[in-house]
Amino acid sequence: MSEPMSDERLEQIQARVAAATPGPWEAWDTGDPPAEDEARAWIVTPGSLHLATLYAGDPSANATFAAHAREDIPALLEEIDRLHEEVRGQRHVADMLARVVKAAHRREDKVRDLLNKSLAAIEAALEADQ
Repeated sequence: MSEPMSDERLEQIQARVAAATPGPWEAWDTGDPPAEDEARAWIVTPGSLHLATLYAGDPSANATFAAHAREDIPALLEEIDRLHEEVRGQRHVADMLARVVKAAHRREDKVRDLLNKSLAAIEAALEADQ
């Protein structure tokens, strides 16, 4: 199981999301390129250089967001898996505690019944002595 994602890492990802242009985005991989006056930014991946045409907002922030997606999304998925595992563990603990509480209530009822019977027997004995 992976370590919990740090607040700093989550804040960095959230900052990139907030700075990027809202979607949906489109990929231009075939056909004529869009007009020359549109904002552009480069996204570099291992062995490749891609030109991203971004219609609004800050092209640099959008490129940074897209470039980090390859590492951010897997990290977020790992965090989701870790949290799901943690929730499963907490459910297991909660189920065990529920069984313990239920057993304690059953014992409490038995003890109460025994005390009531004992008190009744004591009262009966005291009345018989009088």
